[in-house]
Amino acid sequence: MNLIFKKLVKLDKKYSKKGKLNSDKLAKDYLKNLQNKPKALTQVGHILNLLGERKKSREFYLKALRLDPSNADVHNKIGISYRVEDKLNKAKFHFKNSILANPKNADVFHNLGNIYRTKKKYSEAIRYFQKALECHKKKPQNNFLTRPAMSISKILECIYFDKGKKEYVKNLKRFIKIYGEDIRIATMSSYVSDREKIKNLHPFCKNPINYIYKCNLKKILKNKNISKKDILDICYKVKTIWEPSSRVTRGGFQAIDNIFDTKNYEITNLNKTIKNEVSNFFKKFKYKKDLVVKNKPKKYKIRAWFVQLMSQGFQKSHIHPTAWLSGVFYLNVPKNLKKNQGALKLAQYGYDYPKKKGMKEFFFKPKNYDLIIFPSSLFHSTIPFVSNESRCVIAFDVVPNKEVSQYFKEQTYF
Repeated sequence: MNLIFKKLVKLDKKYSKKGKLNSDKLAKDYLKNLQNKPKALTQVGHILNLLGERKKSREFYLKALRLDPSNADVHNKIGISYRVEDKLNKAKFHFKNSILANPKNADVFHNLGNIYRTKKKYSEAIRYFQKALECHKKKPQNNFLTRPAMSISKILECIYFDKGKKEYVKNLKRFIKIYGEDIRIATMSSYVSDREKIKNLHPFCKNPINYIYKCNLKKILKNKNISKKDILDICYKVKTIWEPSSRVTRGGFQAIDNIFDTKNYEITNLNKTIKNEVSNFFKKFKYKKDLVVKNKPKKYKIRAWFVQLMSQGFQKSHIHPTAWLSGVFYLNVPKNLKKNQGALKLAQYGYDYPKKKGMKEFFFKPKNYDLIIFPSSLFHSTIPFVSNESRCVIAFDVVPNKEVSQYFKEQTYF
């Protein structure tokens, strides 16, 4: 398990009673151990945020800010907290104050660029994304959570939506050689290609919707004396949070740690089984020329997490930008769902990208024990459903070893 997640789980066990976190006791102990009071309050706020206590965390950030009004890190964290709740003007206020206090942090410029991008003020957004890139040139990249490719992908988005196809393609050509494996840029490139009906220049995965692998694991697991109930019983004991700060899961719980780090017979064998199906994915598409297959990672880690959606729950359209492949294993699919309720939607459009008639999409209506694997650059979402049952899955990412460190940072902070 990543050290950040390990620490979170330990703190949650230590300071929780009957499932409720005692934030006052947590704060009291941190204030004892840290001489710097604003720093202690910020740390407590950060822990609460990662454990899903967003509003409570902001109380601690604001307390820290009252003691240290020009603290750049606190302003940034408050800005992120407001952005998760779509309170864009409040987020913008704190990001700008963070920049005033520290004009060398690429992350904050990127965050502020996102605000203007959401508001469709594309020229302003580009200006801040470019500022983020300038920060990277002045300081080693590993000092930042956001990498240059993240800001470049956003710049390409803004160019396309503001200036159109021709200008977008011209700029895309500039970045392809350096960022030929970047998931974010690949996603945008396949979207524009599908929407405009033009050749996709990005080599990672030109038509990701053509790389969908499906199977059912019931017989395989049954031969190992493993049932979905065995796996569910383990998943229910894992620490989950309601609507985590990634803004993707809505109306449901999501685990904060890697369930494949759980050392027991059932989970270990499920991990091995999924790894085998990942190999089968690459075998199925071995004659394809896209980099998703051609440059498949020789060494990788599978990070998996439990998701439990309640009635009317769903997952927003998203991608997994630091992974290579993504997938879902279905443990409990509610019965008697209507039409596409509870289905997995895979599409070459997503986020707030405008959809055009005829763009590619695929609805996967799962049953228990189904497994699906697809490129991490492919937009995916879950259709809301109505049921007395919850919809339980193990979602997972295939993460190249060289990306593991950055992956955990992005999962934790963004």
